[in-house]
Amino acid sequence: EALQHFNMLSVMAPGGKLAYFGSRSELEDFVSAVDLGVRCSSSATDYILDAISAGDTRYEHFFMESEYHKRFLSRVSQSYQASLGKPIADVIPQLPPIGIQVQQLLLREFRICCRDPGLAAWQFSSALAAGLLFGFTFRSLPLNLVGVISRIGLFFAVQCTLGMQALQSLVTWRDGYTSFVRERAAGYFFTGAYVLAKACVDMLVLRVGPPLLFGAVLYPLAGLHAGNEALFLVILCLTSMAASTFCMALGALAPRSAVGMPIAVLLLLLLLLLGGVMIRDAPTWMTSLSFFKASSLVLVGNEFLGLTFVFDPVGLPSSQAKLISGAEWLRLLQLDADSSSGAQVLKLLAWSFGFVTVSWVALLVRVRHSGCVACRK
Repeated sequence: EALQHFNMLSVMAPGGKLAYFGSRSELEDFVSAVDLGVRCSSSATDYILDAISAGDTRYEHFFMESEYHKRFLSRVSQSYQASLGKPIADVIPQLPPIGIQVQQLLLREFRICCRDPGLAAWQFSSALAAGLLFGFTFRSLPLNLVGVISRIGLFFAVQCTLGMQALQSLVTWRDGYTSFVRERAAGYFFTGAYVLAKACVDMLVLRVGPPLLFGAVLYPLAGLHAGNEALFLVILCLTSMAASTFCMALGALAPRSAVGMPIAVLLLLLLLLLGGVMIRDAPTWMTSLSFFKASSLVLVGNEFLGLTFVFDPVGLPSSQAKLISGAEWLRLLQLDADSSSGAQVLKLLAWSFGFVTVSWVALLVRVRHSGCVACRK
C-alpha cells in the first residue's frame, strides 16, 4: 500500500549495484523485458526482490545496457548542473516543519507500540497480573502492627514492579537506535522531534494505562485507605513515567552497550533503597538523588494519615496494646509527614523532564559527532 505513494523507485542488488531506477509504473514492463515477456503473478517489486535475493544478476546487467540507465544518468547530470553555484542550504533537502515531524513520528511510534507484543500488550497484561498477585497476597490488610509492616512492604514492591516494567523502554530504545541513526542522517526529522514523540507515546500509552490498571486492581483487594484512591493512582503513573524516562536517558547515553540492562537494574534497585525506609541513616543529599523518595513520601503519607493502628507485637498481652496514629508512624519511620503532596508531584514531573532532556542532549551530541551536515539540530 505504501508503495502506491511513490513515483520513482530504486532497487539495489547485493554489493550496492543498481538493478533498477525509474518510474514505479514502468517496473512491471522492466521485469517482463528481463524475463522474456513473462508477467509476474505477484507484484513486480516482490518478484524482482525475490529474484535478486536468489542471486539473479540479469536485472543489474540488463539495467546497465537499457534506456532506463541512460535516463538515470541524465537525471543525475541535471541535478548536478542545477546545484552548481547554489548555497549548500539550497542543495540539501529541507526538513518539514517541526509540527509535521512530531505528528508523523507520534503516529509511527503509536503504531509500533500497539503492534509490538512486547510493548502495550505485555505492559497491560503484566500490570493486571501484578495487581492480582499483590492484591491477593496483601488482601484486606489489618489496622495493626502487621498491617503497618505489610503496607510498607507492599509500597516497596509496587515501586519495584513499576521500575522493572520501565526497563522495556531501555530495550525498545536500543532496538530502534540503528533506525534512528539512519533516518536522522538522511534528514527525515530533528533529534528533538524524535525524542519528544518517543517520550510522549511511551508516557501516554505505557505509563498511564498499565499503572492505572495495576492500581485499580490492587487498591480494593488490599483494603487500602478508602477515599484516597485518586492520589494513589496519580503517583503510580508519575513514578512509572520517572522510571521510564530514567531508562530512556540510560539508553540514549549508551544505546549499543551490552551492559546497559544490568546497569539499569542495579541503579533502579539502588534508587529504590535510597527512596524508601530501608536505609534510615542515609544522608539527605543521597536520598534526594532518588526519584522514588518523592513517590514513597506520597504513597505512605496518603495511606497512613487519617488512620489509627493498633500496636500489638507478638507476645504483648492484648490488654497492653495501644493505639498509634498514622502521623506518629510516619514520624517513627522518619518520613516527612508535613511534606506537600503537590510538591512531591512536581518533583516527579521535574525528574521526568530532566531525564527526557538528558536523552535529547545525548542523542544530539552523538549525531553531531557523526559529522552529518543534516544532523545539526
